[in-house]
Amino acid sequence: RLFMKKKEATPLFTQPKSESNEHSLPEHLSGIDNASGKGRFIPHLACTNRTAYSIKVYIISGSLFFLLCMSLVYLNSLAKTSQPQPPATVRSNDPVVSTGAIATSMLHPELSFPSLPNTDDHINRLAFGTGSIQTNALEYWNTIHDYQPDLTILGGDFVHAKCSDNGCDELYQAYDDLVTQPMFVEASKALPIVATLDDQDYGGGEGSHQSNRHKDLARNVFLDFWGASDDDQRRTQKGGIYTSYEWGPLGERLQVILLDTRYARSKFNPTDKPGAQGKEEYIPFDEKDEKGKTMLGGSQWEWLKHQLDRPADVRLIVSSIQVLADGTGLECWRMIE
Repeated sequence: RLFMKKKEATPLFTQPKSESNEHSLPEHLSGIDNASGKGRFIPHLACTNRTAYSIKVYIISGSLFFLLCMSLVYLNSLAKTSQPQPPATVRSNDPVVSTGAIATSMLHPELSFPSLPNTDDHINRLAFGTGSIQTNALEYWNTIHDYQPDLTILGGDFVHAKCSDNGCDELYQAYDDLVTQPMFVEASKALPIVATLDDQDYGGGEGSHQSNRHKDLARNVFLDFWGASDDDQRRTQKGGIYTSYEWGPLGERLQVILLDTRYARSKFNPTDKPGAQGKEEYIPFDEKDEKGKTMLGGSQWEWLKHQLDRPADVRLIVSSIQVLADGTGLECWRMIE
């Protein structure tokens, strides 16, 4: 469940093309050490027929660790300034979460999370992940901690729980179980983390969508756990907990966009051939039946359009369900076009 290994830093914004083959990946992304000929554990998923280092907008998507273009688990050698950084500022009125303050969990006050990087800081090292069962040992948090990323992005299904007609006790219990895991607790005290929700942590079970009647409770439990303030815009905004962050000066600016693909999403069209290749669970709607269906909801779509107009040199778009998944009948964006 880890797509990372500690390696020598490599620039994010100055990646050169290979002189021998313009379609080959640079050495630091290829997974092959040219000097030794040995493989390196940096897999590349869903990046075929492209030079990964030429892509300016990247999409990370969850569901069974489907992380698009995982060649973005990069090591950037841009030097960090040694001077003290000014207090973080929000660059617009968008739901960009303010950085620079330590957050204390409202569900577990004994748990505090470090402040996020200041908005003028360079992000030199990232870790990505999605899908975690809170009752497992969670040893991978030790590896993430040793990797020392400047930012860890959790793409959903951070805990697994399902609400019922009798309430959401199981969801609260999931977070209670999580804080009994010493490897997570120690790592979370040291690592800046941003996160979004998927079906399991939304308490709706497999395939959760806009009809999940527990979604407002679940998003507030999630925000309480991560120490979001009572007036955090994600608690009340239409369409879910989508948000964005920006770090670095112009010319080296990273934008991270966390989507919510559950809160306002329409129910997918059930398959007519369960288990069949490419039709395992769902099939796309016919054009006549697709009218009125939505993946993000109107409010989030408008917000996303505005986010894509903002100046950034690298954009990471995080989706909790698969984006480029033409060969599957599981949850993915092609089900609603």
